[in-house]
Amino acid sequence: MRYAMEPGTRDALIAAGRGSGDNIEAIREAYGLHLDEIGQSVDFVHVKLEREGLNFGLRPGSVDVFNSRIRSMTHTLL
Repeated sequence: MRYAMEPGTRDALIAAGRGSGDNIEAIREAYGLHLDEIGQSVDFVHVKLEREGLNFGLRPGSVDVFNSRIRSMTHTLL
């Protein structure tokens, strides 16, 4: 799937996000972002540093942050 998103989606995901473990410090160093620990909470977006880029893990209490900003989606069969 390819999603066309509203402007500001990345910022909204970060604002609703928390990090975990050593990843919090790595994100702070790489992006200057200050994240709290997510722990076992399902109410926040899990912000992760993976393959030298930010990745966002949606949890049940945070999926609307992403879903509400979808403009359109397309898919291609392989």
